[in-house]
Amino acid sequence: MNADQEVLEKIHSTVLVLAEKHTDHVWTGDTIRPLERAPLMADLRRAISGDMGRSVSGSSSNPQTRSVLDLGAFTLYEDISGRIEAFHKALTGSRPRETPEATLRAWYVAYRAFFMSGKYTAVQTVRVRNQLGTFVHRIQTYLDPPRVKELSGACPIDGCGMEHYKSPAGATQTALYASYKTGEEPFAKCRACGSEWVGTGPLVVLGRHIGATLDESALREMGVKA
Repeated sequence: MNADQEVLEKIHSTVLVLAEKHTDHVWTGDTIRPLERAPLMADLRRAISGDMGRSVSGSSSNPQTRSVLDLGAFTLYEDISGRIEAFHKALTGSRPRETPEATLRAWYVAYRAFFMSGKYTAVQTVRVRNQLGTFVHRIQTYLDPPRVKELSGACPIDGCGMEHYKSPAGATQTALYASYKTGEEPFAKCRACGSEWVGTGPLVVLGRHIGATLDESALREMGVKA
């Protein structure tokens, strides 16, 4: 498989995530396991009416919450749907299908045919891949935003040792923080020097290093088993 074909395969994988049922491999705290997923566009459409709250992992049990229109989800859905329709019309000249998922699948069939005939350059193909990847990132970040925990303690990296960090906006924060997002490995990072600790093992080591000043429940909440 040459480089162009690899990019096309990545485009296909992204279309699957957006527009078809697919199997994802998610981090569960100590292992990676397969998980059946609905198309992201379908998840976002359900979120508009509150059926999913703000998390992919479950739905709201409160009828009042489910009845409220999520304007953020609606705006994002309309924007991405419109872009998919524009992609499809520019390539095929045809009207969109009944759903954005069907339109995107039809677009990919046409795009692949043009690609195989050599009508796209590598730069054009990479641009398309990046645009579709942006759709995935925007939806995932909206439906399941990363959770951030501030960690009290000095950065253990030689030459750093910072406990606090002043942002460009002038806000003072802890230098160390941890972040967790559903389906991804948790990580910690130092705002001062940029050092990262990714995954359970490194996070546990970091937690033990800064000792009593670490809120151990933060790691447990993020799926890290010390």
